[in-house]
Amino acid sequence: MQWEFVLAAIALVLMLEGLVALLNPDMARRMMLRMIELPTPQFRMMGLIAVTLGVLLLYLTRWLS
Repeated sequence: MQWEFVLAAIALVLMLEGLVALLNPDMARRMMLRMIELPTPQFRMMGLIAVTLGVLLLYLTRWLS
Protein backbone atom coordinates (compact mmCIF):
# COMPACT_ATOMS: atom_id res chain seq x y z
CA MET A 1 0.00 0.00 0.00
CA GLN A 2 1.30 3.41 -0.86
CA TRP A 3 1.51 5.82 2.06
CA GLU A 4 0.64 8.76 -0.17
CA PHE A 5 -2.74 7.17 -0.82
CA VAL A 6 -3.42 6.65 2.90
CA LEU A 7 -2.41 10.22 3.73
CA ALA A 8 -4.61 11.56 0.92
CA ALA A 9 -7.58 9.58 2.28
CA ILE A 10 -7.02 10.93 5.80
CA ALA A 11 -6.72 14.44 4.41
CA LEU A 12 -10.05 14.07 2.59
CA VAL A 13 -11.79 12.85 5.75
CA LEU A 14 -10.43 15.82 7.72
CA MET A 15 -11.54 18.22 4.99
CA LEU A 16 -15.08 16.82 4.90
CA GLU A 17 -15.47 16.85 8.68
CA GLY A 18 -14.06 20.37 8.85
CA LEU A 19 -16.39 21.49 6.09
CA VAL A 20 -19.45 20.41 8.10
CA ALA A 21 -18.24 22.39 11.13
CA LEU A 22 -17.35 25.39 8.96
CA LEU A 23 -20.61 25.60 7.03
CA ASN A 24 -23.05 24.70 9.78
CA PRO A 25 -21.48 24.64 13.26
CA ASP A 26 -24.83 24.43 15.07
CA MET A 27 -25.80 21.30 13.17
CA ALA A 28 -22.36 19.78 13.83
CA ARG A 29 -22.81 20.38 17.57
CA ARG A 30 -26.28 18.81 17.54
CA MET A 31 -24.93 15.77 15.70
CA MET A 32 -22.13 15.38 18.26
CA LEU A 33 -24.58 15.62 21.14
CA ARG A 34 -26.78 12.96 19.55
CA MET A 35 -23.79 10.68 19.11
CA ILE A 36 -22.89 11.04 22.80
CA GLU A 37 -26.40 9.98 23.78
CA LEU A 38 -26.38 6.81 21.62
CA PRO A 39 -26.08 3.47 23.39
CA THR A 40 -22.69 1.80 22.89
CA PRO A 41 -23.95 -1.08 20.71
CA GLN A 42 -25.70 1.32 18.33
CA PHE A 43 -22.62 3.55 18.19
CA ARG A 44 -20.45 0.54 17.38
CA MET A 45 -22.86 -0.54 14.64
CA MET A 46 -22.61 2.93 13.10
CA GLY A 47 -18.83 2.59 13.17
CA LEU A 48 -19.00 -0.84 11.56
CA ILE A 49 -21.29 0.44 8.82
CA ALA A 50 -19.01 3.42 8.16
CA VAL A 51 -15.92 1.22 7.96
CA THR A 52 -17.68 -1.29 5.70
CA LEU A 53 -18.91 1.43 3.34
CA GLY A 54 -15.45 2.96 3.28
CA VAL A 55 -13.80 -0.35 2.41
CA LEU A 56 -16.37 -1.04 -0.30
CA LEU A 57 -15.94 2.43 -1.77
CA LEU A 58 -12.16 2.08 -1.68
CA TYR A 59 -12.36 -1.32 -3.38
CA LEU A 60 -14.72 0.09 -6.01
CA THR A 61 -12.48 3.04 -6.80
CA ARG A 62 -9.42 0.78 -7.03
CA TRP A 63 -11.33 -1.69 -9.24
CA LEU A 64 -12.57 1.03 -11.61
CA SER A 65 -9.15 2.59 -12.13
